[in-house]
Amino acid sequence: MKDDYLDNLGRAETDALYARFTDGTLTQDQARAELPKVWDMTAHPGALLTPAQWRDLWQLAGHIRLYRDTHGGDILWEEIPRPSNAIPLYRSADDAFKTNPSWTTNEQLAWDWGYGDTVWVAEFTPERLLATIDIKPSGETEYVAYAEELELRVHRRKTQFEPDPSDDCSDQCRVR
Repeated sequence: MKDDYLDNLGRAETDALYARFTDGTLTQDQARAELPKVWDMTAHPGALLTPAQWRDLWQLAGHIRLYRDTHGGDILWEEIPRPSNAIPLYRSADDAFKTNPSWTTNEQLAWDWGYGDTVWVAEFTPERLLATIDIKPSGETEYVAYAEELELRVHRRKTQFEPDPSDDCSDQCRVR
């Protein structure tokens, strides 16, 4: 079942920001100041804009890293160079949402996100890496990455019954 509340969280702010982008009134400095806040307030960015629209906004901002000085503090940004080589990134999603822009270097974290039945992996070249986000208290690093027209491979699929590995159950409860 779709969660309309989460899908629409941040919609008004995202729509307003993108409208300013399309009419040419959004500057790079404004994008750098406002895009991090909009990104942080959205639960499902891919429900608000297409991957290409997010790419266009992040490209205007330039490759930046989002971070917080203190737990729960303001989101800050700094301009950083893109990685110099391609890096493998992972995303948990159903097939319809596999190209949405949130990716991680941590395969287990992608699995834990639980946003779909598949963990996808791809090699992202530097120009496809749009931003680096280090704002979660868990220490998670998220990449905003452009996956359209990129070869995405199935890394892992969830089965109908996946027991928690910490559960002590016999082989009878494991799906093979």
